[in-house]
Amino acid sequence: MPRYKVNKMFQDTRTNEIYSAGVLITLKEERAKEIVSNLGNGFIEIVPEDEGQIKDFVQVAVDEATAPLLDEIKRLKAELTEKESIKADNIDEGFPKMISRGKYELSNGETFEGNKEAAFEAEKALEK
Repeated sequence: MPRYKVNKMFQDTRTNEIYSAGVLITLKEERAKEIVSNLGNGFIEIVPEDEGQIKDFVQVAVDEATAPLLDEIKRLKAELTEKESIKADNIDEGFPKMISRGKYELSNGETFEGNKEAAFEAEKALEK
């Protein structure tokens, strides 16, 4: 006889026995169908007997558990992509621009030779 896992607590109408969630019970297939027809789906589920059934059973459980997480990951990725896109659109073509090592272009088009800090100071002087 197949074994079933109790998912939700219920009372058997024939025996008046109360089954708690998580308990494994052994039932004939007809009796299990009767319980499902009386109570609805979700109260009991068959426990797999062979390795293939076990793998399928585990995969279904994993899929059910991870589906909401995968949806959340997709939503967060889309949100991050949108924020990065907005940020990239808002990037200012800041000056001084590095032309090559030690050479910078200032906002007025002049070329400045020196280190980065000095180039920033020269740019600030232009803005005043």
